[in-house]
Amino acid sequence: MVRICQLLCILTSFFCVLARGAEPNVYFAYRSFWPEHDTMKRFASVGVHTYCVFPSNTCNSLGEPYSKYPVVWRYPEVYDWDALDRQFDEIVAFDPDAEFICMVDLNSPTWLARSLGMRGDGSFDSFIDLSNCLSSAAWRDATHKYLDDFLTHMEGRYGARVRAYVLACGQTDEWMDYCGERTSRAKNSAFVAWQKDKGLTPEPWPRTVAFDVASFENLVRDPASERAVLAAQRFEQELIADGIIEFAKSTREHIGEDKEIGVFFGYILELTDWRAVGCGHLDYERVMASEYVDFFISPGTYSERPMGGGSGSMAPNGTILNYGKRRLHETDHRTTTYNCALNEFVGIAPIARWGSEDEDVAGLRRELCLALTDRASIWFFDMWGGSFQSARAIENVGVMKRVWDKCQGAQGASAAEILLVVDPQSAERVNGREARSSLIYHRTRNLLNHTGAPFAVCSLNDLATFDLSRVKFAILPGSFYLTEERCKLLRERLLRDDRVALWLGPAGIDDGERLDLDRVAAITGAPYNDTKGAVVERVGLLGVGDGAWRSAALTDYNALDSAKLRELARVAGVNLYVEGDEPVYATERLLAIHAKSGGVKEIRLPRRAKRVTELFSEREVARDVDVFRYEFQTPETALFEIQY
Repeated sequence: MVRICQLLCILTSFFCVLARGAEPNVYFAYRSFWPEHDTMKRFASVGVHTYCVFPSNTCNSLGEPYSKYPVVWRYPEVYDWDALDRQFDEIVAFDPDAEFICMVDLNSPTWLARSLGMRGDGSFDSFIDLSNCLSSAAWRDATHKYLDDFLTHMEGRYGARVRAYVLACGQTDEWMDYCGERTSRAKNSAFVAWQKDKGLTPEPWPRTVAFDVASFENLVRDPASERAVLAAQRFEQELIADGIIEFAKSTREHIGEDKEIGVFFGYILELTDWRAVGCGHLDYERVMASEYVDFFISPGTYSERPMGGGSGSMAPNGTILNYGKRRLHETDHRTTTYNCALNEFVGIAPIARWGSEDEDVAGLRRELCLALTDRASIWFFDMWGGSFQSARAIENVGVMKRVWDKCQGAQGASAAEILLVVDPQSAERVNGREARSSLIYHRTRNLLNHTGAPFAVCSLNDLATFDLSRVKFAILPGSFYLTEERCKLLRERLLRDDRVALWLGPAGIDDGERLDLDRVAAITGAPYNDTKGAVVERVGLLGVGDGAWRSAALTDYNALDSAKLRELARVAGVNLYVEGDEPVYATERLLAIHAKSGGVKEIRLPRRAKRVTELFSEREVARDVDVFRYEFQTPETALFEIQY
């Protein structure tokens, strides 16, 4: 059944894309909250003419207005269209070739939140209480009316210039729910109705304390004894996914078929602690399957931004591609000239601010290479201005744009032989208030950045249709929820004698009905308590019979490091491009390596190449080789075109 549903979703997405003109758009764009017109002119001077504009009605997480312009949505059906038009007309005035990605602010203006809140049904500030707002018919009706009128105006005046609309709502406009399991009368009613629709015995919304504990090691919830909490968490995931699809459907009805719709969503690799489940990003597969959503945006991870870090997507790029969609990589990294001050009183702490122009260049090129090898779009998010002030910064943008144009559409398939398998259904069963929950996907992704080889990320359900032909080493962290059907999928598609699989945590402890610790040994080959602190190799697992395959099990997430992953990858026969911990991104035709420290490094290709060219410098570096040496600067991101 899983495979049939997956195939139907992919086919639906494929035909919807086909109806709009085959290949999805790929964007190379500039974005800022503020009207940074001088910087936009610099971008235009090097051939960048796509700008993201956010006509906002609301305040950011620091309580300051997002926009320098007056709010557009003044009151029910009262709009300041002049304030909206200025944000686009001022750009067109200096760049007649301007095209736009338009963000649509669906969050509650203060007047709407206050007026609905006067009814005594709780908070209607969708920036914080997204699930409570989505449970309210009054909030949805008001927001739909604004969306419809906004799109009618935009399409009538700027339809020829708008390439895409991004629907923004929730915390930081990324569809994150920060209600912290709080509820309201409307949400209670919606929860009861949802349970009836699912054939469940209706139970009231659980007390807050119930969300803070879990049955197994305070980490994994028991489907037998924690039904109410699991139902509430599933309800919130579906509620937010339904909301995105509903507003995207309405948007599609108002815009041209050549335009795309994007959202910030699917952050399973980034959201940790209570946010892992609480933010409501785990029903991403259904949103990716929707015919109304075309691309998914996420910033580069915040934890791997310094020099030597590997960056990374917050959402599983393999899943996005598997549904026929694309990711947009938001590069909002703090350069040496990044402006941290919103005004004289309010500022934001610089997160992993780079220390020199050399680091700025190497860091931005790293993000570009990640986007290129992921076949993703990219925009450079100059939040409050200042990030691109120097002549060298703009020169680098021009170089990146040249490389982008040359490589676009010619990257070839991913060269990753390592596959990280995430599972949103298992993630829903995790107690995010337990510290170890933060290690499952986020830390594992970060460690993989430093194995010396590229890796892909997909979701467990993708295995039914995902191209596994290159995979030699698979990592399955936190695969707690494994029904017999899912075990069968793993046996048939992933677990074979020429691959190594690494299990992290009590894999398969949840069979869908109850927790059974004995299943862990049957699935991983090692009793749960015997796998703490060391990697244990096993063979002939999961009932594969004579076709023995190699497996490793590890209980203690903290015992895992990049060196262990590198050694398992070597055992599996993965090509290690470098022997150090430098991040590597690769497709069939492109190879990128990010080096914090300079010096000559030996680079090993999977097969003999006719020619190797470094694309940023346009310099040939080798001919007729399967191993070559390259001298890196301190720091440097090099991008090689490999011609076989």
